[in-house]
Amino acid sequence: MNDNILVALVFVILSLITLIIYFIFEYKRHLNQKDVQIKKLSQKIDDFDKRLKEKDRRNTFRIEANIEKCKFQILKIGDKEIDLIKGRIGLGIIKDISFTGLRLESEFDLPVKDVVEVKLEFEFDNHELELKGLLLRKEEHINNKNFIYGIKLIETDARMQNHFNKIIRNKELENRRNLIRGIN
Repeated sequence: MNDNILVALVFVILSLITLIIYFIFEYKRHLNQKDVQIKKLSQKIDDFDKRLKEKDRRNTFRIEANIEKCKFQILKIGDKEIDLIKGRIGLGIIKDISFTGLRLESEFDLPVKDVVEVKLEFEFDNHELELKGLLLRKEEHINNKNFIYGIKLIETDARMQNHFNKIIRNKELENRRNLIRGIN
């Protein structure tokens, strides 16, 4: 009878061990499924965030500027500071401007395959500004010998960025007031 109890006890212990191992594997499988779901949701959130930022960027109002005198200087192309063109000044016309960027027209054919960082100096609404930006795109038009560049502003000086934002805000308010006055 003791042998029967011992056999039953070993059977129960082995059954419990088997159940524990089964539940551990099931729990691990369940965690792996949750990890996959979390990764998919994270990817969806990232995609949604990118679309939202793109939409915000596109919806940022643009002020027609036609600033005739804009000096620009290439600071970096890719990871390199370019000594050959460093210090050389290009001229351009700012076609429009917003909080996040501007459109610059110039006769210079600048590369846009690499990341190109530029420093821009211009006067806007009686304020001298010096901002940094990245060339995002280049447009070439058949009926225009100049190139038009989309530039994303990357100002690192918080005081200059705040000053610039205030100027843009004030100009937009002025434009709205003029529009309302023109309608009435």
